Amino acid sequence: MAGKYFSVHHRFLAWVGRLTNTIILLPHPVSIGNASEEYYYALLKARREKKKLVILFPFQMPERFKIPMFDPAILFLESDLLAMKFRSPISSLLSGIFSLYWIMVRVWAVFLDKYFKIALSGYYYRPLAGQDILWRPNAGRLKFDWALAREQDWGTQFSTPLGLTLDRKIVASCEVERERIGLPRDAWFVCLHVREGGYKGDWDNSTNANISTYLWAIKEIVRRGGWVVRLGDPTMARLPALEHVIDYPFSSSKSAIMDVYLLRECSFVVCTSSSILDTAYLLNKPVVVTNSPQWFFGLPLRHGDLWIYKHLYSRTEKRFISIQEWFMRASSITEDRWSLPDCDLIENSEEEITSVVKEMLDFSNDQGPTDLQQEFRKTHLCAVQEMSKTFRFSRDSKVENCNEWFRFASRMLGWRGEISAEFLEKNWFKSSRMPN
Repeated sequence: MAGKYFSVHHRFLAWVGRLTNTIILLPHPVSIGNASEEYYYALLKARREKKKLVILFPFQMPERFKIPMFDPAILFLESDLLAMKFRSPISSLLSGIFSLYWIMVRVWAVFLDKYFKIALSGYYYRPLAGQDILWRPNAGRLKFDWALAREQDWGTQFSTPLGLTLDRKIVASCEVERERIGLPRDAWFVCLHVREGGYKGDWDNSTNANISTYLWAIKEIVRRGGWVVRLGDPTMARLPALEHVIDYPFSSSKSAIMDVYLLRECSFVVCTSSSILDTAYLLNKPVVVTNSPQWFFGLPLRHGDLWIYKHLYSRTEKRFISIQEWFMRASSITEDRWSLPDCDLIENSEEEITSVVKEMLDFSNDQGPTDLQQEFRKTHLCAVQEMSKTFRFSRDSKVENCNEWFRFASRMLGWRGEISAEFLEKNWFKSSRMPN
């Protein structure tokens, strides 16, 4: 059991995994985005190491110990890499045992804090395990190393589909709901998700965007013969009534498993840098990411994926800065925002969003990158390598900082999509928001 882990239960389950030639993961119980990411990388690790993956997910705790938990419908996705089906008798038994353990941990944490003023780390307050072995080359590694990250060849791993499936009964049930929302069986469609602050009450979140700026892009998809299914939750602003557009969050057919079905069946996904993105990656779906606030690790993973960023406005200079300037200021990135501290993030315009969606609709597999796309890739890598000398994800924990750097380096080194060609042309040397 040598090595450094996030908690006692992380260490114990890693040890059990070594004994049984498995990888044991308890994905993030609150964030479906984090859970999708962890599930994806755990499957990649299982495939790479020729092991089986065991997924556990706690049952909801009694009232006093209850925590917010998302509906774990993504865990019903099936794979030959899994040791057992989610919520099978053995899966339920093991998840139940861990749920009981977790109640004892919470009682112990409260006791230590109340009587001895000893505060345990956050890993004793949420039922998590396995995150500390997904990205680091080994549990003994406490310092990030670019050469070791390259050896993991993430680009090839990302490009090889996992082939996840859904049980036929689940598919049949979802197809009934598909008919109910008016989406024809033979229609090709695009899933659209634009994050808003209503679900979590975080209206100032940098990944939020305004759905009204996506209407031109929606109409372009419909003009080309497609349908658009908008994903999300009922706190979101409603879309206007549009032909071949389904405002699915307000439908009685809305459910977590239906979300998974729609993402699995769509042609591609248009979204912001929110939880849906990681679920789309898990399902090997092409993505168009808009209004991304994070050039640091916000990157299109696979060939065919496209990306555009929010604009940066410098308050002190009273001007927009170009993408090239972002990279020149990489050393100023702060841990609290993962962005330049002097800058405000400004959303993409309707024209920019429509342009990148057109770029996806016109995409051909044999097209290569432009000169600017190649320059972005080289400059980005130089910038993040320079950042890695000073930037810390955690000032208190070496193992957490090391783990997070290996985690995000997988994207920094492995991405094979592109930043929109037109977006780069208009924003590389000078921001398109600046007057001519």
